[in-house]
Amino acid sequence: MGAANLGKHGRWKAFWRVYAVLAPTLDDFINDYCEAWKLRHTIDKEVIIFIDNDHRLAIPCSGTMDDKALVRHIRVFYNLARARVGIFEFFGAKSTLRIDVVKLEQHFAVGARVGPPLGLGRHGPFSRLVHYLKDPSKMSGTDLVQRLETEAVLTPPGQQTCALNIVRSWDPYITSTIILIPVVLSFIVSVLWSVIAAAYFKADVNASTQTAFTIGSYVVTAGRATHRPGGIPREQVCRQ
Repeated sequence: MGAANLGKHGRWKAFWRVYAVLAPTLDDFINDYCEAWKLRHTIDKEVIIFIDNDHRLAIPCSGTMDDKALVRHIRVFYNLARARVGIFEFFGAKSTLRIDVVKLEQHFAVGARVGPPLGLGRHGPFSRLVHYLKDPSKMSGTDLVQRLETEAVLTPPGQQTCALNIVRSWDPYITSTIILIPVVLSFIVSVLWSVIAAAYFKADVNASTQTAFTIGSYVVTAGRATHRPGGIPREQVCRQ
């Protein structure tokens, strides 16, 4: 299917974009996308990743990739896994904290952590180790690739003894926004209700204010009760 040109020529990029929309499910798209990558003659290795100790995904890779190409490649598949939840996953209350190297238990489960997290540079005021995961364009060399090969993360398919575990945590900015939105909305509703009731309906000021803040408190309660931070489904993404 022209897999040798996968991701390089505009016509194949357009094909995959269209197929992503037309595929019966995103699972089908990801499985076919994985298989298409495996057909490339340069694809001779594989990296297994987990997301928060779960959601195993085997990513076909090339042994000729440098650090920049490999991180960019992993990021594509990681985002595909997140997209399975829906567009709101990218605006959820969790964000990537770091990527650990972990032992593989029976080839399908996360074991103990091996060494320090991947050195991808610190990002933001909370020092999340994801700078180059967000923007791999400035990466150079093969230090990361060599580490993954040495620790048996990047190997021919089925020969891994270690894997990558992408660790996520609550994002302070997003969670603060989620908490503040219902509070601010409640205050706005309360003030507007009081003004409208008093100005247009000539209601008693004390009664209208009390009613307004009762409604406002309901807005806060409803906002917190209905929000569910997005998670990632437990199904395996790429079938072996």
